[in-house]
Amino acid sequence: MTLSPFAAGIATSIFIISTFTTSIAQDFAPSISMSGGLYPKRDLTDTIGSYSHQRATIGFSVPLFKKVKLTDEGLRFGLLSFMANSTIDNTNISFLTENRLLIATNASLNGIYKSGKKSMWIGRLSASAFEDETTIKHPSLRWSGFALYRRSPSESFFYLLGGAYTFSFGRGLALPVLGAGWKFTNRSSFTVILPLNMNYRFGKPGRQYSIFLRPNGGLSNFANNNLYASAPDQMIFRRREINLGIHKKFRLSSQCSLFIESGIMGGRKISFNEDLSRDDSKVIFESKVKASGYLSAGLRFKLSKKELPDVDVNDYDLGL
Repeated sequence: MTLSPFAAGIATSIFIISTFTTSIAQDFAPSISMSGGLYPKRDLTDTIGSYSHQRATIGFSVPLFKKVKLTDEGLRFGLLSFMANSTIDNTNISFLTENRLLIATNASLNGIYKSGKKSMWIGRLSASAFEDETTIKHPSLRWSGFALYRRSPSESFFYLLGGAYTFSFGRGLALPVLGAGWKFTNRSSFTVILPLNMNYRFGKPGRQYSIFLRPNGGLSNFANNNLYASAPDQMIFRRREINLGIHKKFRLSSQCSLFIESGIMGGRKISFNEDLSRDDSKVIFESKVKASGYLSAGLRFKLSKKELPDVDVNDYDLGL
């Protein structure tokens, strides 16, 4: 199966369906990244059939603005960056006549403002398109993002609160967000962000292990192609799952890093819907999927050798 020239141009440019666990910035350097994932075939539990998919992603991030000021209360800084990604997901549902390529593109503005020694504001605004190789000719733009306030009463504890609009549960949801983090040593920490993520990190900086529990859903416009006679020409494909896994970082050089991730996917469900409505009457097809393991890996390459020690922002600092 081949993509149209327009779809291929988008698909090779940039993506990742942003989840709340994606770090906004680490050392605030321009970078490019590539990753891939294998999600093996598993049976559908509510009907005869199976589901599997494979995913490839390429993306980049660019710093747009940085302002740093040393005050009596400590370091204050503001950071703004642009990030864009593109993913191709080769989706195989056994009752389809052939595999379907799902294409997701995303562009986001990401900001961090540290207003004092104990306070930080974090935000993201993303514009995304989730399509297949047919619907990509007329893409629909969808917005998501979050805004958080983070407070650190001590160096070993923080809490945060705010709100998010996310597609991580397989549908667009506006959610309140409440979280907290504990730093046990310079090499270990635990963060919980409800209802989006739990994460325990340990190991040397740049070479950390991370054990996590998080939702990993999504949606896409999906051309009917005479699959369901009574359904509209364009449907919504939804995927929902909960991932329990381990993520390992490897620092290959001062500019290049590698990650490997593996785990178990549970609470899985796929469905076709007439539109974005949550109304049960709009469901065309729905089935749970048996639990499965998965494997993913990726590379990140910084385009600048310049270090920025005056603004050290890591995953624990962000609460992500």
